[in-house]
Amino acid sequence: MRHADGSWRWFESSNNNLSHDPDVRGIVVVTRDITERREAEEALKESEKLLRAVVTGASVVVFAADREGKITLSEGKALESVGEEPGNAVGRSIYEMCADEPDILENVRRAFSGEEVAATVEIGGLAFETRYSPMRGEDGTVTGIVGVATDVSERRRLEKELEHRAFHDSLTGLPNRDLLADRLGHALERTERRGRKVAVLFLDLDNFKLVNDSLGHDAGDELLVEAASRIGSVLRSKDTVARLGGDEFVVLLEDVAGEAEATEVAERVIQALKPPVSLGDEKVSVTASIGVALGDSGEGRPPDALLGDADAAMYRAKEKGRNGYEEFRPEMRPLLRDT
Repeated sequence: MRHADGSWRWFESSNNNLSHDPDVRGIVVVTRDITERREAEEALKESEKLLRAVVTGASVVVFAADREGKITLSEGKALESVGEEPGNAVGRSIYEMCADEPDILENVRRAFSGEEVAATVEIGGLAFETRYSPMRGEDGTVTGIVGVATDVSERRRLEKELEHRAFHDSLTGLPNRDLLADRLGHALERTERRGRKVAVLFLDLDNFKLVNDSLGHDAGDELLVEAASRIGSVLRSKDTVARLGGDEFVVLLEDVAGEAEATEVAERVIQALKPPVSLGDEKVSVTASIGVALGDSGEGRPPDALLGDADAAMYRAKEKGRNGYEEFRPEMRPLLRDT
């Protein structure tokens, strides 16, 4: 029925129709305005439609289980990613389905004990952010649980990729200056417990600019990648090789006894770089000048200072004819270059 103001109103009528009785001269009609109820029903239908659209379109799983752990709801697009079909799990025991997932079972048990639980779990190599909520009866007792699991695997992958880019050189994939500084700082802290030293080898490829100028930047990049690979090939797994930029590399050696151990690594690096590198139709021989500096936490100097010492020693190796290494001595500090 259209209301006086132009809006529609809904009415529900009932009557005691006794028209078959000749003695009845009329009927009584009771009319109730049910507009609000109809509007609520329509809103509920729209909400259900929206919820179903979200559940079937987004990478989520919506689930519920009764007090015995029997699954009563299992919907969502993300079910496909773990090899399940919507609704297939209904009627099964959540304890049996997740028998091999102890983290999930622990979260389920906590929810059944009355807790609101938020946790990230791994299922089939995928990461899900999950939330479990207890359902309660009128007397407040837990009658079941309901939960939502959101597939965040792609987001996690992107986060890791961004983090990797922030701390690694884009060309060689090696740690960059920031990650090197962090590792060097931690390495120096550990020397206090171990009574050993940390060695830093600062490398600069000799005459690298000539390769760039004569063969082009692509050839130069190829040479840098090959040099990075060769340097890493002669190190221990716990050592770090980083690229600072250009043709400068740094090797961080942890847990060394003294200079002899560090210079032995410098010699291995020089030998690894000796074989010519094929760059297109050209073969290029690459050498490096290396500065070696040792330190420990007892000196009380910041990590950058040790890096600067190795840089100064490398500069002296350049002065002495390149293709070799020099151990740092305090008198070399005036040789530090502005970087």
